[in-house]
Amino acid sequence: MPVKTYKPTSPGRRGMSVSTFEEITKTKPERALTEPLRKTAGRNNNGRITTRHRGGGHKRMYRIIDWKRDKIGVAGRVIAIEYDPNRSARIALIQYADLERRYILAPVGVRVGMRLSSGPEADLSPGNALALKDIPVGSIIHNIELKPGRGGQMVRGAGVGAQLMAKEGSWAQVRTLNRPAILTLTDDAGQKHRVVLSALDDKFATLVLSEHNQRVPIEEVSRDWFGDFTIVWKPKTSRTRELSVGMHGDEVRWLRRSLAALHGASSDPEHGDLYDQELAIAVQNFQREHRLNVDGIAGLQTQVVLDTALAEPGSPLLLQTLPHS
Repeated sequence: MPVKTYKPTSPGRRGMSVSTFEEITKTKPERALTEPLRKTAGRNNNGRITTRHRGGGHKRMYRIIDWKRDKIGVAGRVIAIEYDPNRSARIALIQYADLERRYILAPVGVRVGMRLSSGPEADLSPGNALALKDIPVGSIIHNIELKPGRGGQMVRGAGVGAQLMAKEGSWAQVRTLNRPAILTLTDDAGQKHRVVLSALDDKFATLVLSEHNQRVPIEEVSRDWFGDFTIVWKPKTSRTRELSVGMHGDEVRWLRRSLAALHGASSDPEHGDLYDQELAIAVQNFQREHRLNVDGIAGLQTQVVLDTALAEPGSPLLLQTLPHS
């Protein structure tokens, strides 16, 4: 979805940008997958205006999106890419082998005619839906489900992606990564439940339960938590991979620049995109300072901890202050 910018021919045009529509292949929505979207015009149940400056606008129909992707093992084909006025992302119309049609979010790379599927047997390609346990660490994902069976609730906007980092370990590893995490809890009946860990201190963990934050003692959480957690991290580069000596690319340039910024220095522009021995030594020193595996290889865990160490104000962190070595 390219973005079109305008020349500043007037104060209103200055800085204005809109998305283009060349990827759209169908203009009218699927009638069976729409429902009326009634507007309140800012009025409550008594007809009184409670929110001013609401009203007007073009009439819309709500497109029913398949957030759950529960057609497990049934292949489908993309028959159209459509515009949805209710969201920033494009949507794709899928027709399955049983002739049922559904709307899904259209990620980058999905084209008309492609075959998509859901479930553990699905390929790791754009448009397919898999459980987090079936997705390799380091993959870029979207439409993330927090509670089993509820459907995707996170990372659903246009141009948004999240980096998946799955780890099984202890509270020490969660504190080291210092990012909000999805914990997998197991109750006495053996049922698994996912909760979002949004904050952590010495004695309490803040969990998101039924859209409300609740502070729970760490001992209580530990009784049902056996080390399964998932970190959702948004990388600073378009592609994230394990970096080692001899590699080139924007990821190496970001690594070199970040390590230099951590010590208040400027990066070497001559060897900016080359992972040389000097950079490997700097990575080893960083890993040693943060009690990581000292191997000189910038894996995903090292990159997350480095990004956290340079986190800007307002970034989502578990700890109020960064952990010291």
